[in-house]
Amino acid sequence: MAGMTDLSTLVLAGELDVAVAQDLRERLDQRIASAPAATIVVDLEDVTFLDSVILGVLVGAVHRARDVGGDLELVGVRPSVRRVFSITGVDGVITIHD
Repeated sequence: MAGMTDLSTLVLAGELDVAVAQDLRERLDQRIASAPAATIVVDLEDVTFLDSVILGVLVGAVHRARDVGGDLELVGVRPSVRRVFSITGVDGVITIHD
């Protein structure tokens, strides 16, 4: 995973799977706690793969953010990764910007 650009944007890169899930969950929870009403933007431009565990982490973070008046949205999603969101129906839960 790559570094963060500011409080509300989390830039991720590479292959995201169970090995990075806990770190991602902690980073998202940290952002939600420090700015509960903010919209957290997750930049996936450099993500080449993500597994079902990461999908679960993202969906869980969306729910936790919305519970405290915030939101989580995705940007820069490659077609191959976007297909995973579409097939699983997660694109109906998380806002994805082109």
